[in-house]
Amino acid sequence: PYKSEPEDVLVAVKQKGKWGFFNFKGKEVIPMKYEDCHFSFYSGVTGVKLNGKWGFIDHKGVEKIPFQYDDAKSFSPIGSDNYAGVKMNDKWGFINEKGKELIPFKYEDVLSFPRGKASTCVKIDGKWGAIDQKGKMFIDAEYDESFVFDAGGEARVKKDGRQFYINIIGREIEKSNYSSNANNNSSSNTNTPKKTTNYKCKRCNMSAVSNDDFQPKVNSKCIRYNAGNSHYWEKVK
Repeated sequence: PYKSEPEDVLVAVKQKGKWGFFNFKGKEVIPMKYEDCHFSFYSGVTGVKLNGKWGFIDHKGVEKIPFQYDDAKSFSPIGSDNYAGVKMNDKWGFINEKGKELIPFKYEDVLSFPRGKASTCVKIDGKWGAIDQKGKMFIDAEYDESFVFDAGGEARVKKDGRQFYINIIGREIEKSNYSSNANNNSSSNTNTPKKTTNYKCKRCNMSAVSNDDFQPKVNSKCIRYNAGNSHYWEKVK
């Protein structure tokens, strides 16, 4: 796998509506000509948008994967491969860092594979389910919203207006301090929590959950961003 040297560490910078990459000495390494970009390199490449299409370049700005995608997510390491969700002809699939298709383009939407985890959430026919790294559906697409499994292998899901928790095999489970009735607003129900929101870090794809609209607070630092090691949280739709 690609290993970056200190002089290879680049920071994404935006000026006059265009993105490029600078090193820590302040020298422009990759020209500021891109409409959008990912904030970090993984396995020697990063995603950038040019003329309305996404592709992947290396630390020198050399095109490694053609600009042919309508949208793209950052790479995540899964086993011996690296997976990136990309969109083409209105469907999402997954490729590796060489542009090889790993999972077919057949999904309406996808989440990135959480770092080191061999499963992710995908959308089919308006519903969300989960697949493994080979594209095998192990949780049927029957949920109204995307979901993320926590470290304990549990995920909060919504189906037919009802919210509850499932385990990694899709079985409904009990969760302490949680009301499975999303519509129960009774003040006597002391187990009903505040609204929670799923987030992911745009830089390293780490997943987290936070109450209300406050961004997550986690103990770990972002491993894919060297200037401050701060996470860049985005809400998971």
